[in-house]
Amino acid sequence: MTTALLLMGMLMPLPGCQTVDTPRVLVCAHADQRFSLVLPADYEAAASHPAVLLLHGAGRNYRTLIDDPQTRAALLRSKSVVILPDGGMSWWRGQDAVLALLDWLSSTLHLDARHIGCGGWSMGGYGSLLMTVDHPGRFAAWAGMIGLVDYPNASYQRASNYPVSEVFGPPDTWPAANPISRVERLRGKAIWFATADQSFDAPMNRHLDQVLDDQHLAHTFEVIPGKHDFAAVSALLPRMLQFFDRVLQ
Repeated sequence: MTTALLLMGMLMPLPGCQTVDTPRVLVCAHADQRFSLVLPADYEAAASHPAVLLLHGAGRNYRTLIDDPQTRAALLRSKSVVILPDGGMSWWRGQDAVLALLDWLSSTLHLDARHIGCGGWSMGGYGSLLMTVDHPGRFAAWAGMIGLVDYPNASYQRASNYPVSEVFGPPDTWPAANPISRVERLRGKAIWFATADQSFDAPMNRHLDQVLDDQHLAHTFEVIPGKHDFAAVSALLPRMLQFFDRVLQ
């Protein structure tokens, strides 16, 4: 049976979804949560599938990666179901709605709870790392691209930092909101992250690399030429998805 025919049957329990150009790319809404969904080429409605929860950066949204031809092509090559929720400018601090969406999709699409990865870029790099250390039992792997992985943290120079959003509250609460202080909760998980050599977040990512080394947590850290921009995301996304393909299958 073709993916298109399988999808027609799947759309009945997903009434808030519409396909975008191809049956494997959908934009959806459920319980006030907007999201995009990309199905792997071998998707079968009755089978169990790995999944990737992929969080977007600041100023972007749930459609950014599917609307760009290059990043959509990378998503379509993934062997996992890729879930792209909308987080607005929340810094992914409201985790309950995203986790509730993941639970609903896990049941509806027969996702394999043992093989779910969490990743993101820029703001979503922060949010995905925070979500993974807050809920380590839910995720088998974490990956980040040009992520703000040591944030909020006022110790970095202005050129290597990002203004702290009001959603974080007063400075005395920032350490508790910074996921780097709890990376030991990544132990046993597959870890991949990358930055660009001229990206303002590079010092944060290099520090995370050192912290993981100090705690003897196996990981892969890459640095590519470039800046903190969408071109870096476009270049790194295939590598992130290939990482998830390796560790979640």
